[in-house]
Amino acid sequence: MTRGELLSATCAVLLLVLMLALAWYGVDEIPGQAGARSGSTLAETGWDGLTGIRWLVLLTVLVALAAVAAHARRPTRQTIAAVRLALLALSSAAAVALIIRVLIDLPSSNRVVDQELGAVLGMLASLGIVFGAAAAVREQRARLAAS
Repeated sequence: MTRGELLSATCAVLLLVLMLALAWYGVDEIPGQAGARSGSTLAETGWDGLTGIRWLVLLTVLVALAAVAAHARRPTRQTIAAVRLALLALSSAAAVALIIRVLIDLPSSNRVVDQELGAVLGMLASLGIVFGAAAAVREQRARLAAS
């Protein structure tokens, strides 16, 4: 197991917790609802706000955890390499999608008024998964070159 895999798994767990527990977006209340005040905002978690991307993020988290769990069965080098490359591809796609949704194009732009701290931390955690996956691939290549 490499430090990169441990970093990816740690950041994956952190990303999942951030998506479920912290506010990612400030959302205007829907007019006409009971108790709605004019101009007030509510908070929306990443899970609720990112309806399409949340499945990509969840799959990325599962693959990051599977990359660590795979070492318990003594897999072949090819299996580990495939899992690491899959994690690198998935985490890169998830990070790009989160960067777009956090910094460039907010989801539901007619309702979402701003991004909260959870969105920025979630985006950074997704970049941590990418960095860890890339480090794991580099470490494996260095080990193969040394032997």
